Amino acid sequence: MVSGAGPLTLKLAAVSAVLALLVIPSLGRCPSLGPAQPPPPPPEAIAPPPPPPAQAPPPPLMAVPPAPALGSGLGPRLGCGECRVQCFPACQASHSIDCKEECDNDESRCEECRAAVIEKCKAVCTGSCDCSAEADKSCNSECSYNTCSYCGYSRGKSCKNDCDNYCNSNCWGP
Repeated sequence: MVSGAGPLTLKLAAVSAVLALLVIPSLGRCPSLGPAQPPPPPPEAIAPPPPPPAQAPPPPLMAVPPAPALGSGLGPRLGCGECRVQCFPACQASHSIDCKEECDNDESRCEECRAAVIEKCKAVCTGSCDCSAEADKSCNSECSYNTCSYCGYSRGKSCKNDCDNYCNSNCWGP
């Protein structure tokens, strides 16, 4: 007999694996979520020696790009690429249980449908019947976990948009 929990277990394992792949690599790079470290004090300025009186002025120095501005109290701004690398997995992890209700409801609908079909099949079966296969066929839409899948998709899209907006406003460089 095919159990209805098999597809759910497989989907939950896949979701867990994807989240692990997103979160674990960033753990070594992510700063703690505690208070931001104060920026290091600026180095003491050393006054340049006065130029010799009879020499011509030195050629102009090439323009030095300004240092990255500080973010909103979170220390130096990150490069935009690094911002996205850190933001997206953190956002996904913070929303990892947001779809639990939808996924649980999908599982409940599937199990209710399968139980009813199997019960009806057994009631009318007079010989060798594959009631589990009948339940698989009859409950295909209830067991497709569309609501659960859509929730995960929309959370991922929301995190991408949120991180793009945040990083575009709070990062420097490419």
